[in-house]
Amino acid sequence: MMKCVTRTVTVRTTRGPQFVDITDQVAAVAREASLRTGFAIVFSRHTTAAIRINENEPMLIRDMEQF
Repeated sequence: MMKCVTRTVTVRTTRGPQFVDITDQVAAVAREASLRTGFAIVFSRHTTAAIRINENEPMLIRDMEQF
């Protein structure tokens, strides 16, 4: 049987563009739901926000903000 869990995580930013690492929040949701295998679907309901998967490397983040 497949288990489905839905959670809302609110992220506030102070400037644009701003990159926020939400890895810990997503992992916490999986732990709290006792999920051991499967996948997470992460999306934004806001039109000016985006989900991007990348290394959390400070120089890379700085470059992306400047781009």
